[in-house]
Amino acid sequence: MKRSCGLALVVALLAAPSWAAVEFAANGNSTVTAGTGTCTPSTTTLGAVGAGDVILLVVTGEHDRAAHALTTPNGFTQVGSTVFGGDGDATEENPEIGMSVWWVRGSSWTAAPVVTDTGDHTTCALHRFTGALTSGNPWNVTSSGNDSNGNDTSALIPGATTTVTDTLVVAIFATSNNATSTANCGGMTNADLGSITERFDSTNTSNLGGGHCLVTGTKASASSYADSTLTLSATSFKGGITLALAPAPVTEFVFVAACGNNNTASATTLDCSASLNVAAGDLLVMGCHHEGAATTLSGNASDGAPDNPFTFDGADYLHDTGSNDMNLGVGYVLSAAADATMTPRCTYAAARVFRTIIVAQFRPAAGETVTKDDSSIAQGNSTTINSGTITTTGTDEVALGFSGEYQANSTTAEQINGVAATEPAGSPQGEAAAWYRVLTATFAAGAATATMDTNNWIGAVIAFKSESGAPPACMAGQSMALMGVGCR
Repeated sequence: MKRSCGLALVVALLAAPSWAAVEFAANGNSTVTAGTGTCTPSTTTLGAVGAGDVILLVVTGEHDRAAHALTTPNGFTQVGSTVFGGDGDATEENPEIGMSVWWVRGSSWTAAPVVTDTGDHTTCALHRFTGALTSGNPWNVTSSGNDSNGNDTSALIPGATTTVTDTLVVAIFATSNNATSTANCGGMTNADLGSITERFDSTNTSNLGGGHCLVTGTKASASSYADSTLTLSATSFKGGITLALAPAPVTEFVFVAACGNNNTASATTLDCSASLNVAAGDLLVMGCHHEGAATTLSGNASDGAPDNPFTFDGADYLHDTGSNDMNLGVGYVLSAAADATMTPRCTYAAARVFRTIIVAQFRPAAGETVTKDDSSIAQGNSTTINSGTITTTGTDEVALGFSGEYQANSTTAEQINGVAATEPAGSPQGEAAAWYRVLTATFAAGAATATMDTNNWIGAVIAFKSESGAPPACMAGQSMALMGVGCR
């Protein structure tokens, strides 16, 4: 009896992204908590927190000395440092103010943080945003100031220069107004921002009183925005911070279709049992499996009109030395010619038995070019197929896993980088299967894996990367490290 063996191969494909819109979540304001002890903001009106959401915590205190801190951070980290406005003496007095901003991403959200007592009248509130960067810091630039430490009703926060397009500028003004009010801030003025909207305005008369206002404005271009100004309802020292939240990349690769076939007889070709409606520029990935000695693989359209030849690199073909009787190769078409009725074909240089073919079709954004990046390979014997690892370098990816078995042996728990993947129609096919994930974030040392009965297995990983599709504009000489790309 033949031993049961498995092979796996993961393919990662990367295209340059377009960019989402950063938005304030309509139900994102939580209730201000004011008092002399610790402050825990309410989450009653925060709404459902998504993994990619950004939650800002704004803290104010009626003092101008001690930096703010969190007794129980629950994942929140500070943006910059505490901003103070006041006379700087040891006496806590109206209208002094200290303010700080903290943040956490939805994927790390567990519960509201606990703010350490600032000394007198601590207020804290949460604000939720969607569509911002999903890795690294969610902002592109920040600015802060205390309006030259002025004690009056005019408030100003310095501007900044964005290096990416389509940011949402969040302007937060702290006031020491000793009143319970939701009308502390007049309309904000900034000619460089669009759709200026007040999102939050609240002070509380507890001991010496105080609170903050939050205003948003859109910034379409990568360029400077001026100082943000508004008029307060009461004389006060001030503190202010702006954050230009950067947009998250939007996935451009879309899964279109898949096809497959299998045949146990000896032959030199195997066609998919269904055709694909291929558009110009589509990405096609073919997995070909067979038994017997190693041989050369090639692929194309069965009718050759257009040919759409697949590239099979030597490093992407593997002969299983455990069984010495099974092979798997992966080929690709980086930019296919249009063919409304393409039937993919795998061709074997010498006739082979137990042949399988699976082809997956993906569509990148118009005009983008995909190129092969790198690959690796591994083999072993266990109940878990493992392709070997890759480290991706972009934020718009398609990753595929392929498996082949020496005998029909269903796979389960298919994953890519430890996350459940999707098995498309057209898979499994006899002794082979495929699965995929569309991704918007990079990963390091990730593999395609699946569970099956104990087998010899071979795994390989191959990566493809887009060479075009420019990211948002950069200022000359500056880096966009937060976006995972740079200006060169």
